[in-house]
Amino acid sequence: MFQSGVEKIGTENDLAEAELDNEILSLQQQVSRLRARRSIQASTILSSPSTLSTLNSLREHEQLLASPEDFDSLVSALKTQISHNQTNLYRLCATVTSFLIQDLDPNAINKGQVLALRFDVSSRGSFIRPYYVMFNKPWEGESRTILNVHRHTLPPAIPLRSLVKRYLPDNENTSLVEAPATRRPLRQSLLRFSRALRRFIVAYHNRLSTINGLRTYYMPDDHEIRDKIDTGKFLLDVSPIDAEIKQIHLEWVDKRIGRLVIDEDGKIKKCVVLDDGVRDRVAERILQSDMSSLGEKLEEDYQRKTRISLSISSSSSSSSSSIIADSD
Repeated sequence: MFQSGVEKIGTENDLAEAELDNEILSLQQQVSRLRARRSIQASTILSSPSTLSTLNSLREHEQLLASPEDFDSLVSALKTQISHNQTNLYRLCATVTSFLIQDLDPNAINKGQVLALRFDVSSRGSFIRPYYVMFNKPWEGESRTILNVHRHTLPPAIPLRSLVKRYLPDNENTSLVEAPATRRPLRQSLLRFSRALRRFIVAYHNRLSTINGLRTYYMPDDHEIRDKIDTGKFLLDVSPIDAEIKQIHLEWVDKRIGRLVIDEDGKIKKCVVLDDGVRDRVAERILQSDMSSLGEKLEEDYQRKTRISLSISSSSSSSSSSIIADSD
């Protein structure tokens, strides 16, 4: 009797602790949302055209100001916000920027002149760190317009070598000195190369953003799994299989596993879902869409499985009731 009472008290303490943890987590999320909202509202106010005119009118009536320090801080914040807006506007419109840099190596070819391309990409509402690709000329002379990739900051998932081979052939065997007069040198297209490269970068980050979104909205965290909190989240694992994130592994809470194969345009080319070793054809048809709507399709499939489970449970309970009635 005493042991059962201790177990009951321990269970009540665990429930109270779990409830307190959930309340703390909810408050932390609320604070984060309020901070983000405050930042957005401050940026909106500072970006308004009327803000500058208001500050200028206050400058003309200095007696209305509480202190010059307040006015100076407002003007400084306004200038910072305007500069930030201009930078974001440029990065949004001019997604690829070219500029020249100087290689400090005294033995660098072509006097150390390097052409650099900067690629700006946004993901989930914010700009990520830019990617850079730098080129130099493998031979001296102004007539040598052949460009060679010197350095880059691209992730391994981007097929840079194949893009260079396609759009920037090196012409090593067809130089103006050694090549026969009848052979036409291969032409390079830096414009087509930059467009294709940015398309690969954007597609890669779209796939990465989709996986992060699925993990955030449909995967329970360790705390929820440990305390067996029912949050309606139905995925246990969402992970890429390859570096390019063109194959994705899925694992549901009902023990199903799946694999998706995605093409460069974000379309799901192939989909395999196994339920206890048997292919779930209905789930495969539902998920056969694109990455942008994958979350909605997963929710649709989850609701379908929930309805099936409820139907089976109600059928089994009614069967049990009829068996008991017959025995009576």
